[in-house]
Amino acid sequence: MVSKVSTYALNQSTTNNALSIQKRMADLQRQVSTGVKSTTFAGYNIQSKMVQHYRADLQSIESYINNIDVAQTSVSQMNRALEQLFDQMDIVIGQANSDPQEGKPNVETMQSLARNAREIMIDVMNNKVGDRYLFAGSDVLNAPYDGYGNITTRVQQEVTNWLDQTNTATDFLTNVKGMTQSQMGFSLSGQSAGNIRVRANDGYEVDYTVKANTQPFQDILQALTVFIELDFPQEGTDLATREQFYEIHNEATSMLINAVDDLRADSFKLSNAQQALGKQREALVDEQSALLILMESTESVDPAQAIVSFQSLQLQLEMSFQSTAIISQLSLARYL
Repeated sequence: MVSKVSTYALNQSTTNNALSIQKRMADLQRQVSTGVKSTTFAGYNIQSKMVQHYRADLQSIESYINNIDVAQTSVSQMNRALEQLFDQMDIVIGQANSDPQEGKPNVETMQSLARNAREIMIDVMNNKVGDRYLFAGSDVLNAPYDGYGNITTRVQQEVTNWLDQTNTATDFLTNVKGMTQSQMGFSLSGQSAGNIRVRANDGYEVDYTVKANTQPFQDILQALTVFIELDFPQEGTDLATREQFYEIHNEATSMLINAVDDLRADSFKLSNAQQALGKQREALVDEQSALLILMESTESVDPAQAIVSFQSLQLQLEMSFQSTAIISQLSLARYL
């Protein structure tokens, strides 16, 4: 019986080589299917820290872009709400300025316009996106204005006291202007609320605060309520005079005009914030694009090159199998 030549060591080496080739082929298949060189940081070897840095930066940029998008939605809604309020205030101011200073004014028309304007104003102050109140400052989960029942009762009493001359017109105006926020119906939590800012980049924030309890809103609320409740004194019944009526009427009109001008300044502030956020977003998108290019150059694989390498390894594997088959058939007799 002829003994076979021992080929254990050679077969073991050939097998290990084949396994190594198969592993490399599997990795190339994965690269072609995923488009990246590795699915783990370790697979990038010395470039692993660079890849981690790119991904962390991209995640941070995405977070900032999302912050900006949310803030821009809020700012746009706030500006639209203020524009709606301005339109109503222009109507009320126009009617107030058209009332004759001689004779009896059109009190009923003025009251109706002021009443409609106040309802719209309350909608503006309590405007929200989702569950977040836009004009509440940092107290976003609570409505900044609770209701006008209290201020209505107080102004009605002031009108009564003025008509019977318990108080003068000057007293009337002083008392109305001296009301506290709580007496006017503003929420207690909103009175201590802070500002609203958006983090738009590392170390960069944009403030877009316009609070419903600021002085312009208070003045508008007071003036509108005065127009709603103010009656023209009846001759022979009331002690107040026509001149006093117009003193109150004109002061309420001035309050409206000045408050609207102040609110327009707040609207301009919102527009500036919108513009700043837009520019910052553009810069972030540019940075994001540059990082993606760097990421692609570091992580991405050339599919064509990967296929060529795969085919080359496949050929090596086939040759290895063929060699193993031939060697396994050799005998001592064939060597001799």
